[in-house]
Amino acid sequence: GSPPPAPAPAAPSHYISSLRASSRRGGGVSPDKERDPVTKLLRFLKTFYRELASRDPANYPPWAPPLPTGTTCPANFEPSLQLAPVSASASRVDPELRDHIRLDQIFSAVRTSEGVVHEAPRRVVVEGGPGSGKTTLCLRLLHCWASKDDWFGPQIQLALFVPLRELRGNSISHYLSKELLPKAAGGSNSFLQVWKTLQQLEDRLLFVLDGYDEAIRIGSFESGNKSASNGLSGGRDALGDALELLEGKLFPECRILVTCCPGWSSEMSNSVQRRIVLNGLDWNHVENLVATYFLGNKKQDHVTRLIDAICSSPLVLRPLASWPSGWLLLCVLYEEDCGHLPTDTLDLHQALFKCLIRRSLMKRGETFMCSLNNPTDLPGHCKKLLAEFGKLALACVKEDRFMYTDGEIRAHCRGGNLEVTELGFLMRGLNFSKCHVQKKRSDCYTPIHRSFAEFLSAYYISSVVHYANILRRELEDLPGLTGSPNGITDASTGLILRFLMGLLGRKGHLVFNQFSPLDVPTRTLFMLLQACGPSEANVASVSRLLGASTGCWVTGMGRVNPGSNPKVPIPLVHTAPLELEGWASVLKSEACTLEALELVFQFDKGADCEGLLDAFF
Repeated sequence: GSPPPAPAPAAPSHYISSLRASSRRGGGVSPDKERDPVTKLLRFLKTFYRELASRDPANYPPWAPPLPTGTTCPANFEPSLQLAPVSASASRVDPELRDHIRLDQIFSAVRTSEGVVHEAPRRVVVEGGPGSGKTTLCLRLLHCWASKDDWFGPQIQLALFVPLRELRGNSISHYLSKELLPKAAGGSNSFLQVWKTLQQLEDRLLFVLDGYDEAIRIGSFESGNKSASNGLSGGRDALGDALELLEGKLFPECRILVTCCPGWSSEMSNSVQRRIVLNGLDWNHVENLVATYFLGNKKQDHVTRLIDAICSSPLVLRPLASWPSGWLLLCVLYEEDCGHLPTDTLDLHQALFKCLIRRSLMKRGETFMCSLNNPTDLPGHCKKLLAEFGKLALACVKEDRFMYTDGEIRAHCRGGNLEVTELGFLMRGLNFSKCHVQKKRSDCYTPIHRSFAEFLSAYYISSVVHYANILRRELEDLPGLTGSPNGITDASTGLILRFLMGLLGRKGHLVFNQFSPLDVPTRTLFMLLQACGPSEANVASVSRLLGASTGCWVTGMGRVNPGSNPKVPIPLVHTAPLELEGWASVLKSEACTLEALELVFQFDKGADCEGLLDAFF
């Protein structure tokens, strides 16, 4: 049967199967039409999609309180969508400004704010980070079609949903007939009749393909590659004939929407006419969800205060609040901490993990015991679980991956079990195949937000910081840490290091001691010093790396003794806030032996440097 309204227990394995069963039931169709396989399939799919999108998530978070039925169901999902250039680089960072578009504009002609008209596309790729709602968007789109929303119109006669990671190299027709559809709805042999007639419907067909990169990753694992970064070309075999569909070799006139994680759309740039970035939830929808949460608790005064707090923290709180599970977690934390939300990234993540783990343990009937001396501390067995999972998270971050199979989690966490998945920061993906359980296929998990994986990566590194060899190896493998004069080029690496140095505090010098002069640019060093604090040992380590504690300094060619070449330039200090703050700490340190600096006045617009200049001089 179907699960009760939220809060739902762990979803039964037959969650999707129960929808299949109820979707088969229905009346009011003449016997002649019922014998027509296409009519039979259409009737089933429309009921199936409507019911699938009208139910709250099957895998409801253990820390979440009850919400009114339907609050978080896909049918009510309001996404934040932005147009992006089709020819994207393989980078996750997309600097170009993008026009916001509505859900009903995905397949329509769009005029941008600059007056450029983009013609209606046939193939669209939607790019979104982990937990941004890509599958939910697919279900919302299918619900719109099944509900005959006006904007779909008559041009789409049949919409077919294909979760790509469940193909496993099979053809789309095989998957739909053998794994998704029940026999009564055109599954098995009768679907082959429908498939033959699809060419006649070709220009009125819509394929919704979910999880392009997930299919390749899973295919890579199952083909025997231990690392998802190796043998990805072999993993592409897992896409079966979906690859031909995307390339226009199969049903070239049909419409396609395909989802993927950031960086993967570049592989499809020659096959798609439009690229859209999914940034979680539309902000108006977030405000309505927050209002729904607190109105249920009869605490209406909290709504405005929480929204104001989130809007006043555009770099920390707002990105999380816009995520499908992030807004709910912030509501819970706000309520538990009596109206307080940390605005420092590290403080926020520590508070969030403590909150969701405490609530998840209580849901299991366990007691949450924390140290009286350190209120941010976690129970001992939870700290071990988080560090073990953090090792896996770090390995995956280095591959730009935020998806984990149950097999990987068992291999990394003690006891070979999935206890860490019960702590509330991971979400289990939906499985649509009726063969999933009997064939013992992998379950996949993603973090609520990518920053959760980055925090746990830092948490793991902080647990091995006294083992110099392990620490050095983990730091050396971080992408984008060295090699660029402008600092860290990888966003995940930058956040992991800031988390790490914040966790270490006065022990930050243990990380600095792993670097050699010229390894890391000055601004990066000062960013890390700012995160861990200017203790004497931390500043002394930074001074060494800057060449400020040995009577020599760093130039583009290495470490130089000024006595041997008076023409060698002395260190340049720009009056940017970060540099002023860092150099002020270095100059105060007893370890500093510099005799001169060259100061370049370079004031950033809006930066208040007066206090920093006073400290510097």
